[in-house]
Amino acid sequence: MRNSPSFEGSLDHGHYVIELHAWRHAEDCTFATFIYEKVPERLVRHITGTDENEVIRRALVCCEKELAP
Repeated sequence: MRNSPSFEGSLDHGHYVIELHAWRHAEDCTFATFIYEKVPERLVRHITGTDENEVIRRALVCCEKELAP
């Protein structure tokens, strides 16, 4: 996904990497985060929405829950 024109950036979060993607249209934007586990490298979850901050917050919460014992 990093080669996608929608790629905005990534956030290293412990055992996970969170990628942010944005699709901009004339009337609105759609944001998505893709959460990848580092080892083994695999997609864990994706989250979409129209509020960038909320999508990122939900991704961070998801990572914390995955790490919880």
